[in-house]
Formats: sequence, structure tokens, C-alpha cells
Amino acid sequence: MPASAAHTDERIYPNANEFDGFRFSKLRETESGSMTSKHQAVSTSSEHMFFGFGQHACPGRFFAVNELKTLFAHIVATYDVKFEEGKGVPREVCFGRLRLPGKANVMFRTRQK
Repeated sequence: MPASAAHTDERIYPNANEFDGFRFSKLRETESGSMTSKHQAVSTSSEHMFFGFGQHACPGRFFAVNELKTLFAHIVATYDVKFEEGKGVPREVCFGRLRLPGKANVMFRTRQK
């Protein structure tokens, strides 16, 4: 099964075709605070195949997720980030089930201490 089919299945994820930056955070909250949540970024299942599934799951997923978290934390702590003046979030381009982000200029400015 293609991962995109599972990730956009309304039976698995309500409003699957709408962006919700807190989707997996909300799903984790409904699991009684379990630290072994199936909704962690590194978890694998037939419903969550970002890094593959079963014996084919990516062994480097733990490293990759920690690197991304470190990168995002550094950006948030070090820079002010915004879209180009007068322009907002670009519209995405869709080809069937494939979604591509629209082009945008993003401005990074070192935060003043």
C-alpha cells in the first residue's frame, strides 16, 4: 500500500487532506500520555509509514528525527523567520494525490539578543 494512501485516509486521520500541524500531537494526547505512542515520529505501522514498515523500516529513523528536531530548534532559537513582505503562504500545486508546495521567498534574520 502506498504511504500516501494511508496518510490521506479519512478513516485513519479525520480531515486527512487538510493541514493540521498538531495532528499527531492531538492523537498522542488521546493515548493517556503513553510514551510508547504509536503516533511518535519514529513509530511504524500500516497506518504510519513515513519511515517504512516492518522489517523494511528505516534503521536510521531515530537519528533522522533527532537531527530534524535539532535543526528546527536551532532555527527557532536563532532566527526570526517570515515570508517576503506583502506575500503570505503560497498555494500548493496539486497533481492528483501529489501535493507540491508553492514557491516562496522566506526571510531569515538573526535574532537580536
